[in-house]
Amino acid sequence: MSDKSWLVDKPVELDDCPGEFEDIKCNYCGSTERELVIKVKDYETFFSGQFSIVRCSKCGLTYMAPRLTQETLIKYFYPEDYTCYGEQTVGFFEKLRWLVVSKPKVKVISNLVGQKNIRLLDVGCGDGKFLHYLKLNTSWDAIGVDPNPISVKFAEQKGIDVRPTSLEQASFPDEHFDVVTMNQVIEHVPFPYDIMKEVFRILKKEGLFITENPNYRGFECRLFKSYWWGYHGPRHLHFYTYEMITKMLESVGFNILKINPKRRPGGIAWSFQNLLLEKGVDKNIAYRLGLNNPAMALLFAAPEIIISIFERTSMMEVISQKPA
Repeated sequence: MSDKSWLVDKPVELDDCPGEFEDIKCNYCGSTERELVIKVKDYETFFSGQFSIVRCSKCGLTYMAPRLTQETLIKYFYPEDYTCYGEQTVGFFEKLRWLVVSKPKVKVISNLVGQKNIRLLDVGCGDGKFLHYLKLNTSWDAIGVDPNPISVKFAEQKGIDVRPTSLEQASFPDEHFDVVTMNQVIEHVPFPYDIMKEVFRILKKEGLFITENPNYRGFECRLFKSYWWGYHGPRHLHFYTYEMITKMLESVGFNILKINPKRRPGGIAWSFQNLLLEKGVDKNIAYRLGLNNPAMALLFAAPEIIISIFERTSMMEVISQKPA
C-alpha cells in the first residue's frame, strides 16, 4: 500500500467500467474513516454503475472513493468530444465565457496586483480558454500546465504556451509566479492539499492563488441531488464547501482575501440535462435542452440571479494570498 493511494479490485457495480481503481486516505487529515454521502452516475460516457462520494469522519473533506486512477481517467473519460472541449471552445460559448468568467477574473487580478507585467500560471488549463483570452487582451506572461494530451493539443492550436505535465512534475522555481489560477480544476486533482502546498511554494510573496470550483453545499447541489453537475463522476474527485477550502488553504499558509459566489446558469442547464438523461430522454434531445443550448443558459440566468441573492450558489471563486 502506498502512502496516499493503493490499487483495489473493481467495484461490482462498476464491472463494465474500464481501467483500474484505487482507494485513498483523506488527503487533508490522512484518515481512512468515512461515511457514504451519495452515489452518482457518469452522464458523459454512460458506463453503467454508480460512484461513491464519501465524507471523512475526522475532518469533513468530501471525496470520491474508491476512484479511477489518473491514467484511466485520462485515457477513457476525457475524450475529444468531452463536454468541456469541442463546441464550447469557439463561437458563442467562448465569447460568453470571456464575458462572465475571463474578463471579471482579469479585473480582479489587475486590481489586486496592479498593472505590472504579471507572470501567471494557469494550472489544469485544459484547452486554453482562459489563456487564450489573456493572449488576446493582456500583455501578461501567461503559461499553462495540463497532463491531458488531448487538451494540450487544443491549447497549442490557439498558440498558447502549455507544458504537457502536472504541476508537481513541472518543477517550477520557488517564488516564480505573481498569480496562479485554477479554473474548474481543483475538484479534478487527486491530491488537492499537496497541490495547494506546491502553489504556495511557487508563488512570490504577496502572490495570488485564485481558484474557481463547485460549492458542494450550494443550493443547486441540494436541489438536484445526484443529478447535480458538480458531482460529474468519475472526473470530480473532491468536493468543497466554503469552510473546508478555507481550512485547507489557511493550514498551508494562505490568507483568504475573499470567497465570491459566482453566477453560472450553465450549471443549472447541465444538471437539468442530467435529470433528463436519468429519466430516459433521448441523449440528443437532452443535449438540445441542456448545457450546449445557448437558450437554456439564458433561461436559467434569472433563477441563478435569484439564488445568488438568497443563497450561496453552486460555484465559488476563492481568492487567497501568500503573506509578505
